[in-house]
Amino acid sequence: MASRLGLDVLSLGGNAVDAAITTSLALALTQPHLGGLGGDFFAMIYIAREGRVYFLNASGWAPRRLSRELLMQRGLNAVPIRGPLSPVVPGLLAGLHAMWRRFGTDEWRSLVRPIVETARRGFSSKSKLR
Repeated sequence: MASRLGLDVLSLGGNAVDAAITTSLALALTQPHLGGLGGDFFAMIYIAREGRVYFLNASGWAPRRLSRELLMQRGLNAVPIRGPLSPVVPGLLAGLHAMWRRFGTDEWRSLVRPIVETARRGFSSKSKLR
């Protein structure tokens, strides 16, 4: 289903980045255990007309002033799993949006709409190959 939605974006005039965004969002909805909205995001994008490769790292970030010294001052010898000093903020959605701003051609709304409609309509967790 995710691949079909990405193909639909291409057939309606979107570029490969637009299709990748819709496909990624569809996978986040239908296969959240593989990453999902709470995950990180990395992308390599080749722009043929420029002959350049771009890399996007949206793997999240640590709290701004987090340091080993700060942790030690608070009596911690490791980064806690929960709370304001926890390690990262998920970056998938911010990464997809940044990739779209730089390289996308369709409207963001048109890339997200099929995912919203799929979520409202529901989907089968068992895919069948035809």
